[in-house]
Amino acid sequence: MYYAEQALLGALLPEPQRLTNVTGSGPDAFSTPAHAAVSVDVCALLSAYT
Repeated sequence: MYYAEQALLGALLPEPQRLTNVTGSGPDAFSTPAHAAVSVDVCALLSAYT
């Protein structure tokens, strides 16, 4: 699970607009606090694009 989360977040960092295609990816969906924090940052990047 850990590596799948890393892969998802790594894929979203350069293109945060793709987050709209992913369901259930809120901060509470991640297994570590670090991944949850990155998820929050990706959401912030997404809002900066829109």
